Amino acid sequence: MFKHNPYFAVFGFTMIFGLSFVFSRAALDRVDPFHLLALRFLFAVGLINLLRIVKVVRISRFGPLKPLLAIGLVQPILYFILETMGIRYTSAAISGLMVAVIPVFTLIFARVFLSEQPNRYQLAAMVVSMIGVALIGTNGGDAASTSPVGLIMLLGAAVSAAAAAVLSRFLSRTYSPLAITYTMMHMGAAAFLPMALIRLAQAGAVDLFKAFFSPLLEPSLLTAIAYLGFAASVGGFFLMNYALAHLPSYKIGVFNTLTTLIAVGAGIVFLGEQLTLLQAVGGLAILVGVCGAEYFGKLRVKT
Repeated sequence: MFKHNPYFAVFGFTMIFGLSFVFSRAALDRVDPFHLLALRFLFAVGLINLLRIVKVVRISRFGPLKPLLAIGLVQPILYFILETMGIRYTSAAISGLMVAVIPVFTLIFARVFLSEQPNRYQLAAMVVSMIGVALIGTNGGDAASTSPVGLIMLLGAAVSAAAAAVLSRFLSRTYSPLAITYTMMHMGAAAFLPMALIRLAQAGAVDLFKAFFSPLLEPSLLTAIAYLGFAASVGGFFLMNYALAHLPSYKIGVFNTLTTLIAVGAGIVFLGEQLTLLQAVGGLAILVGVCGAEYFGKLRVKT
């Protein structure tokens, strides 16, 4: 299905990542962020290796390991560390606002390293979409709780996300999307597991094994971790890497803004949150920007 239309993959990963905010929000109320990340990527490693063992998936074109290590270092390791610490020193609203600048860095990196150049109409559409994300991000109005350190970390997270998109696009010339995803999952588990154990030890946990796996005894937490590990990590990142293998990275950056729109919708449906006028205007701007970027991209091809 994806082979003939990579936009199915785009729709898939934006939907998965958008819904993941609901599960993350529920889990982070009771689990340390790095503990959650460790469990998430352990679940992801378990699933992707199980699929490989039973030959549901085959990882081909693995090639040299060093280039793959670069994307694993940037995403998920660097991105999640910077995002987690950035949210701690700022606010959810500001972190949402920073999502708006990811397409900007993606565009810059794509032009410098991949020679991808959208036309001026696509650029205008991208700006409209980013304004939509900014409107939703500032909806909480709690910018006063920010700190320069937190802003720098969130900016670093945005740069990391953009760099990962361009790296994935570049590596797709040599490696399959599955090989890229496989590496990312293992590097995430290898990085976050020791971080989680150290934090548990600092918190006074005597039996680290029991303390680490205790969240899995709660059905709601188990459901959240399973979604984040299986759907968001393995499924979401694979679909994103697949889409990046077939579409320009700057275009994926624009589509990524849909994740914010889906997250807002999921919060309204599943968490009982209220839709504000600012969110509605921002959501409309995101849709206009995404549709405009796609429309003017096709228009350029015809001319």
